[in-house]
Amino acid sequence: MNERIGIDEYFIKMARLASLRGSCARRKVGCILTNDLNHVLATGYNGPPRNVDNCITRPCPGASMASGEGLDQCIAVHAETNALLQCGNVEEIATAYCTASPCIHCTKLLMNTSCNRIVFSERYPGHEICESLWTNADSISNRWSSRSWECFGEQFELFSDDLGPQCEHSDWRPHQKQTRSDDTVYRQCVDCGLLKEVEI
Repeated sequence: MNERIGIDEYFIKMARLASLRGSCARRKVGCILTNDLNHVLATGYNGPPRNVDNCITRPCPGASMASGEGLDQCIAVHAETNALLQCGNVEEIATAYCTASPCIHCTKLLMNTSCNRIVFSERYPGHEICESLWTNADSISNRWSSRSWECFGEQFELFSDDLGPQCEHSDWRPHQKQTRSDDTVYRQCVDCGLLKEVEI
């Protein structure tokens, strides 16, 4: 029992736990904001504004649309936005851990903080535009020495298979990570980098 998970895996799993409180019918998302000392500044998950029925109880007009589409018809406040609303000082933020990469609106909000690192476990639709906006800001301003946009593919379960993150992709490749059993191997999703352990 000498194994110890890394900081990124710890906070990604915490974000996954927060996402279980999400009440969007399309996707549950969690976000953890941390500072340079790896202390949690705020947590958030997606759901409706205060005193508004959630999408699970009463679906909003965007509930039946594909993830990432019709955001103007979706009632949910995104996990990153809710975390930022709870953060006492946005100039202390160093890293945002998210279960899905931030949308364009949340990316711009995070750009207005001291955050210089975004770590996520799956890619949200339109992530290329958001990544470009996030990383290219370095060439415009010298305020940040570097900004990183990282897909953390090592996180593959949370407490049990039932609660683990799921991806809808079908292209999996072999992965060299060693398992604890000779009867299992790892496969990694080509699209989002997620790992799963399978029996052989």
